[in-house]
Amino acid sequence: ANLTAQLLDFRRLEMGKLSVERVRGDVAACVDDTVLHMEPLAEAKGVRCIFQGVETLDGWFDDDKLRKIVRNLVGNAIKYTPKGGEVTVRLGAADHGRELELVVEDSGPGIASEHLLRIFERFYRVPEKHIVDGSGIGLNLTKELVELWGGRITVESPAREHPDLPGSRFRVILPIHLPQEKSRDE
Repeated sequence: ANLTAQLLDFRRLEMGKLSVERVRGDVAACVDDTVLHMEPLAEAKGVRCIFQGVETLDGWFDDDKLRKIVRNLVGNAIKYTPKGGEVTVRLGAADHGRELELVVEDSGPGIASEHLLRIFERFYRVPEKHIVDGSGIGLNLTKELVELWGGRITVESPAREHPDLPGSRFRVILPIHLPQEKSRDE
């Protein structure tokens, strides 16, 4: 069902029929709830899933698109993290509250440098035998959703100092204010 939904989203993107529908609300509650719903998947694999960050973050956001972005990044992190590892999701405000910063970091094997530049290409999969199957569209869809929103996504690996499990870190920056809205600090 998830793959079908992703393919439908791709089709809507290609046809220009997917848009960001912003409503004002608590961004942190949305992210926290999404991570909470991913915990059974993490537990089944023996991976700890940790949410850190602000308790509340008021802003304008698209609940559906934000959940898809979080689910794709956290789902991948869980998939690539071995038993006993952990996935950390951090959320905070950036640019005086105009943007949210979402960081998803894992303690998995990391991504080789030759794959980092291609990781967001549609249908691209890191060709490693020990990695579970996937469609190769989750990260591309995530990037497309982030860009549709007017945000940016980056990846770095290694994310930590560990010889065998260097991990990966995905960072997403998304605007959560309306263009005409002044930030609280101005």
